[in-house]
Amino acid sequence: MQTREKLRLPRVLAVVVASAVAPALAGCGTLDRDAVQTEIQNVASAAAEGSLVAQGVEQDRTFRSFSVTRTAELHKEAMNASASLRETPAEAGLGASARQGADLGDRVAGLLERLHLRPTDHAVAHAVRLDLDHLAKQARDQADQL
Repeated sequence: MQTREKLRLPRVLAVVVASAVAPALAGCGTLDRDAVQTEIQNVASAAAEGSLVAQGVEQDRTFRSFSVTRTAELHKEAMNASASLRETPAEAGLGASARQGADLGDRVAGLLERLHLRPTDHAVAHAVRLDLDHLAKQARDQADQL
């Protein structure tokens, strides 16, 4: 009896894992208006928070380690949003917005990478902050128009 239970547990575990992984392997379908809007808002959020990090660097009010860590995290968020907007088909009429959102995400990620590589450079932080503020506004405006 104990041998049957030992064999049953791996089977049950395999079924649980397969049912959890199956939706991810099946694809994401399409992005509807809310999904496109959410991903663009994620880009805006990463840009806005990145601007705050840049401001801290610019004013010499943040630790190097924080700047390095946080810019890496925000870079990943921007890239994930951009990838989702670029790689997942959008519903009819949303393709242009998804492409524009993905482009904004790529630009935000590039600026965050720039700050990540120069985490104590006040001049770089100043330029990055200004650009991120501008991109955050663009992304918010685009999301609001959907």
